[in-house]
Amino acid sequence: MTNYQHIFFDLDKTLWDYDRNSNEALVEIHSHEKLSEKYSLDVNSFIDVYNEVNILMWQYHREGKLDKEGLRSQRFILVLEQLGIKEDSLAARLNEGYMRSAMNKTNLMPHAIEILNHLFEKYKLHIITNGFEESQRHKIKNSGIDKYFTNIITCESADCTKPDRKIFEFALRAADAKRRTSLMVGDHLEVDIVGARRVGIDQAYVNSSPMRRREKVTYHVNTLLELKKIL
Repeated sequence: MTNYQHIFFDLDKTLWDYDRNSNEALVEIHSHEKLSEKYSLDVNSFIDVYNEVNILMWQYHREGKLDKEGLRSQRFILVLEQLGIKEDSLAARLNEGYMRSAMNKTNLMPHAIEILNHLFEKYKLHIITNGFEESQRHKIKNSGIDKYFTNIITCESADCTKPDRKIFEFALRAADAKRRTSLMVGDHLEVDIVGARRVGIDQAYVNSSPMRRREKVTYHVNTLLELKKIL
């Protein structure tokens, strides 16, 4: 039996189905701006290029090379440039439409509600996310999971991003939690798992891939539901 008292969850791709919600939003703005008709731009190519650019932009943000406004203003400019379109006004509309659509999506990862219900009466639950304050809080509330969490720690409230040890230390202080009685649950090996391990917090790596990673983790689960074996 574990002696955990506090469970810290990542949000995107751990509880909130980022890939599905993001892709739905991209399909909507592609249709709204008539990108097929005006630019002969296939929706799947649009999504693929966006995802490649977005991963890189978030990496730059974690490394301190890009701030919030830079990420949002440049993201679709780079997407369009890679697709052979140079039209900054279109990029701005795409960004505005994407942000509005995506944060109103409510798709959650499989078993998210079931595991939150299972844990809610036994532990203090918290969020640690690299996402921005307004959008993350909106997604959490709109998805109906805000009632489960005592603290929501964002990169803006902590003024740093995972895997920086400072955001985990900030979260521990906010939750009045001890390292030895805390568990971090996340889908990103470097950002969530290695980051938590470096400050002495146990980790549950949610990874549906059958391939095991060489990084040492406290627990490896394929789905959120498997957390019931631990907690």
